Amino acid sequence: MKGGTTCDGGAGPTVNVSLAAQRPAGIRRGEILRKLLHISPGLLAFLLPLLPHEKPLPPQGLFEVTLITSILTAIYIAARRIVARPGETDFYVTTLSYPIAVLATLFAFPGAPELAVIVVVVIAFGDGSAYLGGKCIGGPRLPWNADKTWAGTLSFLAVAGPLASLAYFGEAGSETPWLVAVACGCGAAFFSAIAESLPTRLSDNLRVGVTAAVAASAIHFVVLPPL
Repeated sequence: MKGGTTCDGGAGPTVNVSLAAQRPAGIRRGEILRKLLHISPGLLAFLLPLLPHEKPLPPQGLFEVTLITSILTAIYIAARRIVARPGETDFYVTTLSYPIAVLATLFAFPGAPELAVIVVVVIAFGDGSAYLGGKCIGGPRLPWNADKTWAGTLSFLAVAGPLASLAYFGEAGSETPWLVAVACGCGAAFFSAIAESLPTRLSDNLRVGVTAAVAASAIHFVVLPPL
């Protein structure tokens, strides 16, 4: 509606109705597409258990995963004019650190692809939910980082922990104890949430990805086997 009249017949104020008015305060239009593209690889992680594959993943399997990852990354880069944030200077570092963290974990542990699954789920849903939780809920700031909120960090944990555990269990197989899946998934999410909340200029994807990979691998190979 471009304009209107008051009850006494005078000209009323101009009112612009748009999708922007329907979005939560502080979230620009391009950010919505950015988060949708950010989350999409996490959805694919739940499809891997449905596709027959060997363990360790053979070269063909590694190539196929790398190809899919490259395509998704290329789509994101192609949408840079829309998804890039105003003044963002580390776009390519942020973009490329996401697939690099996932693929590095997969190639390092081809016999345990469930670890790479944890990494992609934690980055996709943890970092994404932290942003949305902080913007939509808001609330008190973290005492060690005024740019982050408790709502964002708790949203990270609440979403990434259960989903990473479920993804690990699905890929590792039904013979895997739930305790192992929860320990790896929630453990990786916990340490990654801490890394995401730190006051540093390093890319969130880089911090979260590396932390998730190290935490999940340590719990999987070091902490749980003696138990």
